[in-house]
Amino acid sequence: MRSFFILMHLILDAHTDFAYNMLSFGRDYTHPVFETRQREQNTQIPTWNGTCLLGMPEYQQGNVAIILSTLFAAPIRKQTGAWDTLVYKNADEAHKLYRQQLDVYQRLANESPETFNIIRNAPELDLHLSKWQEPEKTRPPLGLIFLMEGADAIRSPEELEEWWR
Repeated sequence: MRSFFILMHLILDAHTDFAYNMLSFGRDYTHPVFETRQREQNTQIPTWNGTCLLGMPEYQQGNVAIILSTLFAAPIRKQTGAWDTLVYKNADEAHKLYRQQLDVYQRLANESPETFNIIRNAPELDLHLSKWQEPEKTRPPLGLIFLMEGADAIRSPEELEEWWR
């Protein structure tokens, strides 16, 4: 019940394609959004994917405590151009792309634990939310909860436990 009460004062972004955007467009969400927009200004990235909306300073300023960090790749039939490289032909390729994105999130948390926390269970959620008790005194980390968009990366029912972990 404590976690629910705390969340009422914070924002949870229910769908963020961090890893997809980092791998596809080289976006670095540790930087302010202004820097990302400047870097992409004379490129096709905003045309292909839209203008970058947030960076870490904006997430923290907006009290966004948690994002559901998607694992996303599209079937090759949905590819919209040569720039669209996170596409797959079969479950093995989807599996590889989703694992690659998990690695991106893991690397963020390992390299910047003061900036990113991976949340896998209720105790980790409580620990993460405790860091947001006084956000004006510290720059609390952004919590990452994995969200699998589509299940094409799961090649067999036996893999469910592995993906859950």
